[in-house]
Amino acid sequence: MLTYASRSGTFGTINDVNGLQPSFGSTAFSLTSTVGLNVWINGAGGDWSLGTNWSLGHEPDATENAQIPDLAGVTGLSVISGAQRPNPSISWATRTLR
Repeated sequence: MLTYASRSGTFGTINDVNGLQPSFGSTAFSLTSTVGLNVWINGAGGDWSLGTNWSLGHEPDATENAQIPDLAGVTGLSVISGAQRPNPSISWATRTLR
C-alpha cells in the first residue's frame, strides 16, 4: 500500500506480472489479488446464499474469503441461514448486514 495526502490522476501503465488489481483511494493506492476471492457483485443488495450475487457463482464457503465492495446502491444483505465462514470478519463502512 502506498499512502499520500492527496491524489491527482492515476498511473497510465502498471506493469505487473501477478495480475493484481489497482485500487485508487483518496489517500491510498494498493494492488490486491482477486484470485480465490468471492466478491459480492449485486449492486442492489440481496440474499447472501444466492450464487448469482457472487463473482464465483456460489455462496462463499468455509475455505474462501469473501469481499463486499462499496457498491453504489447496496443498502443491505440478508443472511438467512448461518454464514459458512466460522469466524467472519466484516468491515463495511456505512452499510448494513442483516
